[in-house]
Amino acid sequence: MKTAALIFLTIFSIYSYAGDKPWVAWLIYPANKNSAAVEMWPNNKGFIWKLLTHENELLTSIQQPETPDGYTYNQGGCSIDGTYRWDVIVSIKHRPDRPTSNDYYQVWVPSPEEKSFKLIHPKTVECTNEGYGI
Repeated sequence: MKTAALIFLTIFSIYSYAGDKPWVAWLIYPANKNSAAVEMWPNNKGFIWKLLTHENELLTSIQQPETPDGYTYNQGGCSIDGTYRWDVIVSIKHRPDRPTSNDYYQVWVPSPEEKSFKLIHPKTVECTNEGYGI
């Protein structure tokens, strides 16, 4: 888990100093050097999600789905049906006094094989609250 977090922070840092840059980017399979990646680019409606090959070829893109008030998006860092995953995008409502949350609205999985972002319906979701304690 520490390795995955370090990879995520490294990728985020690289993009943070680029000129024309996504708001956030990460490998969906951090342990795989040929992993596909997700980038989120700001636009006038929120964000565009892009799914890219490891060679930076666009597989698909979608406008970020709307969420109810109070919900935000976790990019990975969630346990889905008991398995901790980095390849998910979860709309979730965090409370400032809790390190995790299970109050989710939607769960999306980028699928390079199908060139899509798939909406899934897990039984349980628990996401890390990255803003906890700040």
